[in-house]
Amino acid sequence: MLEYGFDVHPVSDGVIHRFKGPEDKQQNGWYVYHGDHGAFGNWKTNLTVPWSDSTASRIDKDEYRKLVERERAERKREETVKHADAARQARSLWAQSAPATEHPYLKRKQVQPHGIRVLEGRLVVPMTIDTHIHSLQFITDDVKKFMPGGKVKGCYYPIGKLTNQIWIAEGFATAATVHEVTGQASVCTFNAGNLAAVTKHFVAMGLQVYIAADNDKAGWEAAGKARLVGAECRVAPDFNDGRVGTDWNDYCALYGPEHTREVLNGA
Repeated sequence: MLEYGFDVHPVSDGVIHRFKGPEDKQQNGWYVYHGDHGAFGNWKTNLTVPWSDSTASRIDKDEYRKLVERERAERKREETVKHADAARQARSLWAQSAPATEHPYLKRKQVQPHGIRVLEGRLVVPMTIDTHIHSLQFITDDVKKFMPGGKVKGCYYPIGKLTNQIWIAEGFATAATVHEVTGQASVCTFNAGNLAAVTKHFVAMGLQVYIAADNDKAGWEAAGKARLVGAECRVAPDFNDGRVGTDWNDYCALYGPEHTREVLNGA
């Protein structure tokens, strides 16, 4: 376990134990140890590392698998409860918020609010699936935060009227920019790791999906995974003249909406 950065001394009692990993804020690490075999891992990173002695009996190994399955089911149940609690709180906070008109973030990004709201000085972006609010993202001028315990995977925020095709981007400002320059519907997925899940959702609806990728390693790799689940294409902004930027909002600010529209439509 030390090789993986887990400074934990396991107890051989056949019980699932949880602990915090080096960068964990919650107890995402776990281990089970009994006799001469066991396993450990991290639910956040999907790490699972089994170990056993060749003398371990078949029955003991079966018991170990049952323990791990039980822990996975318990973790799933706890996650479901947390997501449900966060969703109730999200709907309550959304009801308390007011329509966003002016905000430093919107001004800096040069985009319209497109239905998002403001609460106590923070922009509020609902994280939805089929119009149902599961969580919220809060944006100040330079910080983005999610609700603790809220669902992220598969959630998105839609912008514009849906037709038979849709653009998918990571951040709200990027999705807003793409919609404003193309006139086509777009959604933001809130982070790169969520691109594929949201793409799969809209592909299953029979839509043509285009990925407005960020021009960085995480964005390009995530867009590649989105292609594997059915996206028509992925296109990232090319800052090849020395100007600095990462996403399509940066590109539009540097090169203008007309040129940005030509590049996106050309893709």
